[in-house]
Amino acid sequence: MTSVGREGNDMDPVLEAVATALATRTAHAVVAGGKGAWEALVRLVRHRFAEDSAAERAWQAAVADPADAEGVASLTRALADAERANPEFGVELRQLWHRISANPGVGTHAVVNQIDGDVESAVQARDIHGGIAFGRPPGPHR
Repeated sequence: MTSVGREGNDMDPVLEAVATALATRTAHAVVAGGKGAWEALVRLVRHRFAEDSAAERAWQAAVADPADAEGVASLTRALADAERANPEFGVELRQLWHRISANPGVGTHAVVNQIDGDVESAVQARDIHGGIAFGRPPGPHR
């Protein structure tokens, strides 16, 4: 599933994932799960955004409210702009993201859920204690 940006352009799913991770993980001060790569990614983006006050504001807004889809979309656009302006930044960002996403939960008890495409019902969780029901209330087990 690809999101559509403000200008109607499709957003790059990798940049969208990076923006979401930056917003939510920074907001929760989680710096683990491929710890070295994650710290390097944060440093890379911070360094690049230090040169761009609008990009830094987009990051801060996304961190302040990671549930705000438009804030995360603004951060995604800022990452895309930075990548277009400096392709080497984009290469390094994608390499770091690949390292992080290839082994996201090392030492973090992290959960990485991804749904690609349309789904009717889904649960994304780490630990579930008890039942889950969709539609009808749970009845006696058959």
